[in-house]
Amino acid sequence: MRNILLAISIWIVTFVSVTAQQPANYIEYDMVQGKLEESDSYKKEFGRYDGFQVYLNKGEFVYFSVFSEEFNPSIILVTPGKENLMENQSQGTGFASIKTSIPETGEYYVYIIGTANSRGNYFYQYAFADSAALKEPEKEFCDELQYVIKHSDAYFLFLQENDTLYKISDTEDAFIDGNDGSYNTVILSNSDKAEAEKKYIESRLKLQSCLGEGWNEYKSDWQPIEDFKQKKVEYSKKTEAGRIAVILKLNDFSTEGNSDYSLEMVFINTK
Repeated sequence: MRNILLAISIWIVTFVSVTAQQPANYIEYDMVQGKLEESDSYKKEFGRYDGFQVYLNKGEFVYFSVFSEEFNPSIILVTPGKENLMENQSQGTGFASIKTSIPETGEYYVYIIGTANSRGNYFYQYAFADSAALKEPEKEFCDELQYVIKHSDAYFLFLQENDTLYKISDTEDAFIDGNDGSYNTVILSNSDKAEAEKKYIESRLKLQSCLGEGWNEYKSDWQPIEDFKQKKVEYSKKTEAGRIAVILKLNDFSTEGNSDYSLEMVFINTK
């Protein structure tokens, strides 16, 4: 994990961070909690702010975001030459984010900014990935599975570009669950129970084969969940980034005189 240091001023920098060379095909993520206070730096033409210094490499992709329930923040990424590379302002939601590629290697600065009257806690997220980690795999299930698992390290932040979310081949849909940040893919939705059961078994066997060793398996047969039934198999593993789980769910939404089934695969990272 690279050093993320708190900066003192946008014009005067009093320290330097040193970052070890990153391995190829890396994805990093972390989150810190901060607070804008009366004692924080303030410039009339800029605002009240906290600053973070980070060493970035040319060509890598970055994501920075800030969220606060107590003020509406802005976020700015400043180059080593002290020029604004990108900025975003919360539109009354308390959330602002930027995602871009880095044009030159060097020390960058991320500023979380409020107004003169802004005070309160915020959550600052940052993620980094090299271009190799973002190269989409060939349309082969095992490669696609490992690609999505790799992106769980950064909660799938780099799987979406220009409102288009990466989708595993031969699946019907993909979406990010806003409640838990999981990546969800719909493998099948139909009214044929026999076909849904067959696809569930096939998908479970493919998961077992592609995941390999070191994964814990948990299976449950049909269980009532609110107004539908579900059976599932879950594979989980501890990693440096947290605990990753891949869950295969077969849902039965059938009612009297109406058959309705869906097969979903869910990827979730829980720290």
